[in-house]
Order: sequence, then structure tokens, then C-alpha cells
Amino acid sequence: MDQNIIDQRQQDEERELIH
Repeated sequence: MDQNIIDQRQQDEERELIH
């Protein structure tokens, strides 16, 4: 249902890892 939100949250976590 909220896969878009989950995808955005995963991308946000990946960006923090790269930070």
C-alpha cells in the first residue's frame, strides 16, 4: 500500500550511510 513511502525511507537510509 505505502510502498512509495517505504522506498523513500530506504533511499533516505542509504543516503545517510553514504554521508
